[in-house]
Amino acid sequence: MSVSQSVDYAFTGFGVVFTIVVALIIYMVFIIKRQMDHFTDGKSYEDYAQNHPRYVKDGKVYCHKCNTHDIFLKQVGSTPNMLLNSHVCRNCGCELYRSKMYL
Repeated sequence: MSVSQSVDYAFTGFGVVFTIVVALIIYMVFIIKRQMDHFTDGKSYEDYAQNHPRYVKDGKVYCHKCNTHDIFLKQVGSTPNMLLNSHVCRNCGCELYRSKMYL
């Protein structure tokens, strides 16, 4: 094998690896964006209020399992322009609903 053939082989191998790495990065970005778009599907505040109307009273949210009002906000993800939050009962640990906060 001559020097020019080995150099061509090295660049060809590098090109394949580079293409695979770029494709994986694009795929990961697509998957993460898709998960963020569907983060609140079926678990939003509106869904919680609709499914548990007895536990949303006077602007306050109560846990549907233990009926307490001690709810805390847990940040579960972030991007440069959005925070993903989970609203969790401090007493029993039940996730009540999810929300997105745009920055």
